[in-house]
Amino acid sequence: MSDDAFPASSGISPAAVGSTADQVQRRACPETECPCEVARLQARPQVDFEIEFYEQALSRRPLFREVLAALAQCLSEKGWYRRALTLDRRLVALRPRDVVAHYNLACSLSQVRELDEAIVALERAVQLGLRCAEVLDADSDLAPLAGHPRFEALRALLRRRD
Repeated sequence: MSDDAFPASSGISPAAVGSTADQVQRRACPETECPCEVARLQARPQVDFEIEFYEQALSRRPLFREVLAALAQCLSEKGWYRRALTLDRRLVALRPRDVVAHYNLACSLSQVRELDEAIVALERAVQLGLRCAEVLDADSDLAPLAGHPRFEALRALLRRRD
């Protein structure tokens, strides 16, 4: 470290510090044990970071609907359908006239094989304004419903409306 790194007016001399700036940085924040957890966060998949972020936000504001929806989506992406289902049920309770909330509830119910309830949620989404049969055809979350008579009836109804 050069003597001019610390102005004389600072009262700090390089000898008093006893290490280089790089050593000070490594000691304060080593990559394997970073207090600010940057290295740990960088190594994690984005969805894991988002789940942790949204869970912390909900711990402060449990009725934050946008965060509930985002967290439910992340949990579904991870395949944690029962946890997502819990949030989707909360969202439907908070937004009883929200097409997307009912549709997402149907997807979660379908994934946990609660097919009759999934159909009821999907029928409600159609009552509230879901209009596109292609959405039902393309969504792999609804695959367990394929062949179910009420699901096929909904698909036929939406095709006629298109």
